[in-house]
Amino acid sequence: MARHSNIQRRAILFLALSFMPGAISSCSHENRQSQGTVLSAESILDKIKREHMLRIGYSGYPPFLNVDIHTNKPSDGFSVEVIQTILSQWDKSISIEWVPTNWTDVRTDLLNHKFDLIVEPVFRTIPRAAIVDFSRPYSEFSYAVGVVRATENRYHTIKDLDNPKVHIALTQGTSWHEYATRNLPNATNLKIISGGKIEMSLDEVLLGRVDIALSDLLTAKRYVAAHPGKLKIIFTNPPPGRVPASFMFRQDDLKFLQFLNTSLEFLQASGEIDRLKRKYDIE
Repeated sequence: MARHSNIQRRAILFLALSFMPGAISSCSHENRQSQGTVLSAESILDKIKREHMLRIGYSGYPPFLNVDIHTNKPSDGFSVEVIQTILSQWDKSISIEWVPTNWTDVRTDLLNHKFDLIVEPVFRTIPRAAIVDFSRPYSEFSYAVGVVRATENRYHTIKDLDNPKVHIALTQGTSWHEYATRNLPNATNLKIISGGKIEMSLDEVLLGRVDIALSDLLTAKRYVAAHPGKLKIIFTNPPPGRVPASFMFRQDDLKFLQFLNTSLEFLQASGEIDRLKRKYDIE
């Protein structure tokens, strides 16, 4: 009987301590701290307001972003003018800090907060959407087309590349690199170009170092036109891949996302997007 009473008293004491104000307060404090951590993350939009500056990463992707060969800074381009117009109509005191990166490291640099936005067209794919966030699309691209020497006639469809004997150049981290990895399992003789300009894989074809390079159609057209009679584009009717492209930034920033989307919608409705596409000869 005494043993039963002791157990009863200990149970009552435990319940009393569990519901003491101090215990509730501690739990609430931890919850408030956890909520505060989430809520305290500053939106890029608020950061721009506070610093009067937007940090934008760039690599160079004509005609969306052209890099001056003397300063190594963006000079002009469709994407450059779009973001300049957005900032100018919002607050003329806001400046841009251009931060160099490359197409291999761009997502890592973004996630490491080296900059806050990419305005060059980033292809919106499902794997990328799990890592970063995108604005509404402002253009569409065909990709995984082939660039070969003008006398090359061996490849009729992209499936002809699914062979270890075919030497293929690819730019690391691009959508056509992802496409080849996903759809050409037997294409093991790959030359992966890391960093630098997006056209570097096409240089490999021009110099006779590989059989073929994959690219997006816009880059391929510009490169082939710059080297008349030496190269040609294949796999265009239809292209293996087509994808929308957007600004890219870090996830979990709804305020910044809404700002960018509203701005792009306004420029589209006002005709500014179409005007800039005509200016830079973008389809």
